[in-house]
Amino acid sequence: MHIHVDSETGRLTRVLMARMNDFVLHEPMNEVQQRYYAVDAPRPDRLKAQHQAFAAALAAAGVDIVWAEQRTDTLHQVFVRDIAVVILDTLVVCALRQPLRRNEPRALDGLLERLDAPVARVTEGFVEAGDVMVHGGCLYVGQSPRTDARALDWLRRRFGDRLAVTPLALAPPFIHLDVVFCPVGRDQAIVHAPAFAPEALALLRGRFRCLEVDRREQFGLATNVLSLSPEVVVSPAHQARVNGALRAMGLHVVEVAYDEVAKLGGALRCATCPLCREPVPAAAGQGTIP
Repeated sequence: MHIHVDSETGRLTRVLMARMNDFVLHEPMNEVQQRYYAVDAPRPDRLKAQHQAFAAALAAAGVDIVWAEQRTDTLHQVFVRDIAVVILDTLVVCALRQPLRRNEPRALDGLLERLDAPVARVTEGFVEAGDVMVHGGCLYVGQSPRTDARALDWLRRRFGDRLAVTPLALAPPFIHLDVVFCPVGRDQAIVHAPAFAPEALALLRGRFRCLEVDRREQFGLATNVLSLSPEVVVSPAHQARVNGALRAMGLHVVEVAYDEVAKLGGALRCATCPLCREPVPAAAGQGTIP
């Protein structure tokens, strides 16, 4: 199986997802779960229905879905993004910090047997791929409670000769880069500005035309979208203002209901691990390093 990812927005042709058949509620692991689990806990039937509808939308768009192995010891498996990331031609198997999630990378075993590509396992520190983005010649790495300096150094040694490894420190309580920042289109991004220090925010504003979202929108996962191409983005239907702003920026927005899944603290990007994207032509002016 061929893999290659060098951007967040190149045309998506193959993606890894995980079914939710064995999902059960568990001890809350993030502020969104802490908010909802006590007063409006997500319903398994609605979770599965929304997740299946999202997968159907991807399949209808011509995306080849590879399903991770189902395991009864990985109850949070829906957020398959965190367990692995394709960086250029290499699949990186991540090291998850939360004990409840440590078994999740085992769901990759069947996929690894099919790959015709290098596989690198993180052997130092912790990193979850919600903190990792390849885009415009950069490898952006969120420095968060889930990804530490040792893993950043590992990524720099492994990929620093081909990509500009760019750490972005996150302020509490944000636990992943993709809940506060996501490139879209050719030179745009959705950003929650308060999550970043001034110098990091200046860097992002210098490289992208930023659509900034407020705390309410961020809490509802407005940044956690999935691009199908530089022209098309899939976004949660409940983010009406953001979706309108994306359309005003010239993007075609495919809306899917995902508010029930968002109660878990992740949305569309979290639930997908792109395995293959077509390169975006350099002439498109996409997010190159100044």
